[in-house]
Formats: sequence, C-alpha cells, structure tokens
Amino acid sequence: MNLETSVSPHIRARQDAQSIMWWVVIALLFPMAAATYFFGYRALLLILFTTIVAVLAEAAFQRVIGKPVTIKDGSAAVTGILLAMVLPPTLPLWMAGIGAIVAVVLVKGLFGGLGFNIFNPALAARAVLLASWPVAMTTWTRPLDAVTTASPLFLAKMHQAVPDYLTLFMGNRAGSLFAAPSRVSTTWPGARSTPASRVAASTVRPLVCTGAS
Repeated sequence: MNLETSVSPHIRARQDAQSIMWWVVIALLFPMAAATYFFGYRALLLILFTTIVAVLAEAAFQRVIGKPVTIKDGSAAVTGILLAMVLPPTLPLWMAGIGAIVAVVLVKGLFGGLGFNIFNPALAARAVLLASWPVAMTTWTRPLDAVTTASPLFLAKMHQAVPDYLTLFMGNRAGSLFAAPSRVSTTWPGARSTPASRVAASTVRPLVCTGAS
C-alpha cells in the first residue's frame, strides 16, 4: 500500500473566503436591523458610510500598490460593517471614515491583505479612534429617545443599578451599535463581589475581541 504524505489541511470544504465573507454580511443584517431600530436612521447612515469608505479605500490602496482589486471578496465590506457596529451612533462620519481607512489600509493592507493581518482590522481601528478622540468615542446615547446617558459598564463601575439581563441581551441600552456581549459581561454574577474595574478587564475585553473577530 502506497501512502501519500501531504501538508494540512487534509479535509477541504467547497466554500471559499469570498462566500464565507458574504455569508457573514448576511448574518450581520440582523444586528444592523436592530441597531437601526434602536438608534434610528443615524445608525444605518453610519453603517453604510463606514462600509462604503472601507470598500473604496481598499480598492484605491490596491490600485496604488499595483495589486489586483479584490473588493468583490466581501472582506472590506465586513470590516466596514464590524467597525460601524462598535462605534457610538453619534460619532461624526468623518471620524468613522478615518477609522475605516485605518482598518483596511494600515491594519489590513500593509500587512499583505486578507489572511495576513495580525490584528483584527475593525478593533484595531476602534482603538486608534478611541486614542485619538476619546470624548467622541465614549459619548453614549440611550436607544429610541437619543438622550445622552452612561453605559452599563460605567454604571457597574460606579456601583449603580445596571439594566436587567433581557435588556442587555436585546441591545436596548446605551452603548455602541452592537455591543451586547460586552454589556452582558458587566452584570456577570462575579461583578457583585468583584470590583467593576477587575470585571471589565477580565470579562469585557475578551468578549469584545471574540465577538468582533
């Protein structure tokens, strides 16, 4: 019997990166609809603007460096949507646009493109925006009435009443367009006996990183 030696992966699926990315876009339609319901047309405008800027920035960057334009694979669209979903609904569009350019050009493109970036483009861009404009990036509004209010994480830090689990799970709380996992973690049972700052460091950040990857 002849045995053939080969490198992994040994089991291959018919799906390619392009089909997976567009399935991700389809899956994101549901949280996008919820964000639009809770925060109004401004949320939808932010999502559309950030996505369009991300796609155009990737196409322009690839043309400049002489590489084939690959915007049809959907990865830039996914990055734009994910970035918008972790931004405050009131963030100025020009800031969101800068974040989209940072995500697809600096974080993704300069490292070689899809599959070669060492950081999550959307989260890395959010970190840059937070460091550059901390006030705008931490100004939260209450859903439906657009009143500025504190986020559940801040309420937990100040030992104040935090919204119940159902409210957090449904996303009807102050925060970014879609940060339900990070908000749920602020009311983790351990938060009742653990300082909020320690809970935030140990539970919120891993959930945010996992949910946006």
